[in-house]
Amino acid sequence: FKLIEKFQVGNYLPSINDNVIYISGKFEFLHPFQINYLKSIKKKNNYLLVGVYGDEDIHTNFNKYPLLNVIERSLAMISCKYVNWVIVDAPYRITNELVKKYHIKKIYFGDCDYNKNDRFNKYSEITDIHVSRSLPPRELSSDFIFDQIRRRRKFVKSDILKNEKYSEIKQELS
Repeated sequence: FKLIEKFQVGNYLPSINDNVIYISGKFEFLHPFQINYLKSIKKKNNYLLVGVYGDEDIHTNFNKYPLLNVIERSLAMISCKYVNWVIVDAPYRITNELVKKYHIKKIYFGDCDYNKNDRFNKYSEITDIHVSRSLPPRELSSDFIFDQIRRRRKFVKSDILKNEKYSEIKQELS
C-alpha cells in the first residue's frame, strides 16, 4: 500500500491543529451522492480523512466481497478533491490508537458503514471523541443504488416479455 501513498501527491497527513473528520466505508463505487456528501463535510471542516475497508473486512462484516478491490476503491477516493488523505485497508473497528495517530476530532457514519448486527460495536473502544450519524438513511448507500438498478432491469425485462407476447398474439390474430 506504500505505492498508493505516492498518488496522494499534494496531500498531507493531519497535524494536531487540523479539524480532522473521519469517515470510513466500503466505497464500492464513487457516485454523485457520495461526492456531494464529501463536499458538504469538507465545507464545514478543514481536513477530511477517509478510511477504505479492506476486501477481507468487507467479506467478514458484510458477508460479501466488493465489486472493486481495495486498491481500486482507494484510488477512486484519492481522486476526489474533497478528500485530504485515504487510509487504505482501514480497520473496521476504530480504535483509540487510530484516533490519536491521525488526530481525529469527530467521526461520521451512516447506515451503509456498518453491519446491522454490529451497529455501534465498531465504535465501542473510542472514548475521547464524538461519533455521530451524519448520513440520511440509505441515501448514500451503494447497495441502495445497486438495488435500484436491479429493479429497473427486472422491470425492463418484464416489459420486453410483455411486448414479445403482445407481438405473438397480434401475429396469431392476423
